[in-house]
Amino acid sequence: YELAYVVDAVDGEVAPGDLQVSLILSDPAGNNSDPYNDLESNTLEVYTELPTAVLAGTPEICEDEAAELTVYLQGRGPWSFSLYDGSDTAKFNNIAEDNFDLTVAPEQTTTFSVPVIMDRNGVKNTGSGSIRVTVYEKTDVQITNLASGYSLEADPVRLQANVPGGIFSGPGVIMISGSPYFDPALADTVNSPHTIVYTYTNPNGCISEASRLVFVLGAEGDVYIPSNVVCANGDPFMVNASNIAGVNGSFRLLNAGSQPVDGLTDNGDNSAEVDPALLVPGAYTIEYAYFDEVTLYIRRVFTVESVTAPVITNLVDDTYCQNIEPFLLQSSVPNTVFEGPGVSLTFEGFVFTPRDVKPGTIAIIATASSEHGCTASSQRDVEILFAPETKFSISTSCIPEEGGTVSFENLTSGKLEVETWNWDFGDPESGENNQSDLVNPKHFYSRQDEVTISLTATTYGGCMDTYVMDTLIGNMPLADFTVLSDCFANGSGIKFINRSTSLSSPEDSLIWTFATSTGGVLGEIRVDASTDTVAFPFVTVDSYRVGLAAVNSMGCVDTATREITLRPTIRLTTEGYDEQFNESEAMWTIQSNDGVESWTWDVPDFDGFIQTSGDKGWFTQLPYGEVGYLERSWVQSPCFDFTGMKWPVIKLDIMKSFIPGLNGAVLQYMDVNEEGWKTLGADTPGLNWYNVSTIYNQPGESSTGWGLNVFNPDTDWVTAIHDLNGLVGNRNVTFRLAIATTGAQGIGNQGFAFDNVTITERSKRAVLEHFTNSSNASSRSADDLIDAYGKTYAKDLVDLQYHMDYPGSDPMHDNNPSPPTTREFFYGVPQVPYAILDGGVESSHRYDFSELKTTPSADQINLVSLEIPAFDIDLEVDWIEGSLEATTTVTCVTDQYENNIQLYMVVFESLVTAYTGINGDTEFRNVVLDMMPTAAGRLLGGNWYRNVKDIRTDTWTYAPYVEDVDDLGVAAFVQDRNTGQILQAAVNYKTPQVGIGDQPAGLGNLHVYPNPASHSIYVNLGSRTEHGGIIRLTDMSGRVVIAENMPAGYQIYQLDIQHLNHGMYVLEWIESGRIRGLNKVVKSR
Repeated sequence: YELAYVVDAVDGEVAPGDLQVSLILSDPAGNNSDPYNDLESNTLEVYTELPTAVLAGTPEICEDEAAELTVYLQGRGPWSFSLYDGSDTAKFNNIAEDNFDLTVAPEQTTTFSVPVIMDRNGVKNTGSGSIRVTVYEKTDVQITNLASGYSLEADPVRLQANVPGGIFSGPGVIMISGSPYFDPALADTVNSPHTIVYTYTNPNGCISEASRLVFVLGAEGDVYIPSNVVCANGDPFMVNASNIAGVNGSFRLLNAGSQPVDGLTDNGDNSAEVDPALLVPGAYTIEYAYFDEVTLYIRRVFTVESVTAPVITNLVDDTYCQNIEPFLLQSSVPNTVFEGPGVSLTFEGFVFTPRDVKPGTIAIIATASSEHGCTASSQRDVEILFAPETKFSISTSCIPEEGGTVSFENLTSGKLEVETWNWDFGDPESGENNQSDLVNPKHFYSRQDEVTISLTATTYGGCMDTYVMDTLIGNMPLADFTVLSDCFANGSGIKFINRSTSLSSPEDSLIWTFATSTGGVLGEIRVDASTDTVAFPFVTVDSYRVGLAAVNSMGCVDTATREITLRPTIRLTTEGYDEQFNESEAMWTIQSNDGVESWTWDVPDFDGFIQTSGDKGWFTQLPYGEVGYLERSWVQSPCFDFTGMKWPVIKLDIMKSFIPGLNGAVLQYMDVNEEGWKTLGADTPGLNWYNVSTIYNQPGESSTGWGLNVFNPDTDWVTAIHDLNGLVGNRNVTFRLAIATTGAQGIGNQGFAFDNVTITERSKRAVLEHFTNSSNASSRSADDLIDAYGKTYAKDLVDLQYHMDYPGSDPMHDNNPSPPTTREFFYGVPQVPYAILDGGVESSHRYDFSELKTTPSADQINLVSLEIPAFDIDLEVDWIEGSLEATTTVTCVTDQYENNIQLYMVVFESLVTAYTGINGDTEFRNVVLDMMPTAAGRLLGGNWYRNVKDIRTDTWTYAPYVEDVDDLGVAAFVQDRNTGQILQAAVNYKTPQVGIGDQPAGLGNLHVYPNPASHSIYVNLGSRTEHGGIIRLTDMSGRVVIAENMPAGYQIYQLDIQHLNHGMYVLEWIESGRIRGLNKVVKSR
């Protein structure tokens, strides 16, 4: 079968050898075969652009002048075209220039046009436009009154011409009274005869000239010939004579033997013509005779010279390829001059360069010259064959580590003249695939290597050309990066971390590009590969496009582009953050990875919940009965900057309505993007915090969270509180409430709701009242434990120690028995040692130290300090000489508190060393000395409302048993008279306590991940250390559990903590003897 396709004007172009054909067979039933795409190798080129030729040039010339024409060519060259002048057609072939200049010399006015233009593939088209060249005639002028000779002493002669208005010029021409004259004396006999020229320009601008030869004679006469030596192959020359008699003479030509010979024609007007072609080489005499009373003779001698024609001795072949090496031309005659296309003169001689010649037949002419300028030439015709200039490019020299395909683009000129292609890819391990005869092949390189790639092209005329490329096929880097945090804060750059890799070749440089989401470039940062982190100062919250180009040492490049959305950052201060969501969504956003989201911002509609108009929050509206529905979505907060807080806690209201054991919710935070989301409080307690540790669907990939063990959903808000100690000093923290839930089912599950998110400083201070005795051995170990808690939790806890008089005497009890006895009676203390936390309302807050579980714990202290107190106490103490004056301001900070409260003020001494107990103890901490005004306290009454205050002032004279006044302290606390719960406490020391409470100023916040951790942690110091130091981990009792030396030059250090007990630890970086950074670490189970 023969299939034909007519190229349409709208068809795309196909480069030579790139034609693709797909053949599909279809039967009458409409069944189609698989496409057949194999096509034999070919050089077919498809294009729709026809060749064009536009003619332009000089519109007017004078006769005997030439006009310059330019043909503007477009399309695929080289071109051929015809030039038509109305009667004849001239053809021009193999024109490579797209602006081709040519010269025409019409004898009369002529219109030129290009009837046919043809491109390199034989595609023809009609030329565009024509040009009319107008030819103006010149005026025939003659000098009319000038004789052939004048005596040197003759008067000037006025010059005249047949057409006036021209200009005379030449030796002896002068202007006299405005008219031109020839003055023989001015012209002189030197260089006689002289040529007088008359130049005339007609109205069309055509210039005509006429000339006369005139002798100035100083003797009887003279004969003039152009040269004393003439060439045998030269043109005939004129002989002119003149005499003072003014008569016409006659000429004879004599040979060297004075014999007359042919070769001279006497014109009878004192001129004759000599034809050297009729003479043999030798000497000749021209004899001029004239009559002036007697016959007089004037003779002139000249020589006819002949030169032997040279033979080109080394142009022996009839054809030469364009790409052969240039060579010197040689001749049988020395000093031969060579001319012709591709011939140039160098210091070594005439060189022939075929590459400079267009294909076709050319003539090389060799010319030999005599010293008198006579020449003889010979010609050698040779054919120049087209030779391609082979060249190619490769699509890339960079391949993946596992190997990759490289494409080759054939850039060779004149592909249609090439019969065969021969590629060698320099990859012998690829076997027969190492060669190809395609025009534009591809090759798979399996590994990085230095390779030599060659392409040889052979034309139909047998000319060959080879192009060789030495290159290195190298591996591609893998560009990758992460944003440290997408939290935007004015004045702070967003940091990006390079995560690119390059396995075989080291990374060299990185080019970061920052642009708007629509592509507008904001800036570019170029760094070397050792700079793994860069920061860019975005100016506003928005979406941006960030690109990274990773370049390895081979120059291979890979790029990665990501779109990031910056979120606003709220800078927290001691005023905290309080969002009730009643007015807006407050920059909290709904997100998921799969688009399955049921969150709604409105007044929650959970079953049994009593709605309050306008009290909006976030809650899920799960679809009912949707099979396979599984939602893993979250509501994400804006960013928070915790550098302005010291002891933050987070409080939020929640409602749970989950299928038991299956679904749940969790609060998570992210402070470093590449570390992902971390569950807040997975291993540390909070108030109304997580209640299920085996949630099947794992919200936020955490099995621990808020859920239900039995279906008993919340019908009112439950306030959940947890500390944020681990986030202190962190600038970029984001929270999310994440859920994992199926759809609503018949059980009535509705999902999760939250509202009223508050971040505030921890303000509740607990009271740990410890009853002890210095003679009791058990009391000593209990004292040590209480002392450790009092020091570690000084910010959250007031440690008050009452010394009792049993089981043995205690001098600190004897100093003032009333306070310990009264508080013992109030609580019903059964024994010593015994401790009570915050009034001991819960049985778990009473400790008899009989076993581990009946001793105070860090979790219990942390929990009571998380409570949002109903009262605030401001305690001011005026430490004066011999006494103190303490003023308490008790303020209600809740909407209403009905129960009666009692105020207690305690004077204590933080360190007593004056006694040695029978149990061997010599240091006693926080010893209660007295209570003001009495140990029974002061009733402040009930029915409190927000901002109601009670201000009291009491004085106390320093008792004689005070060991050191500077160690005195005053504590104040209020206690519910009905429940016995201590509601709030405050403390004031005469000497501020050192080493407890707030973090020391100037410390850095060590970055720890993961945190919590079960096996090991990574400590990031923020930058490489200049000096060595110590990484130290202490438990909450102050005991050092890990201390490791870290040399200079480290930034990240790994610690193994799997051997430690679960709980909280303090991490410190100590350099040059000073603590440079710290953080809290939670060891999980």
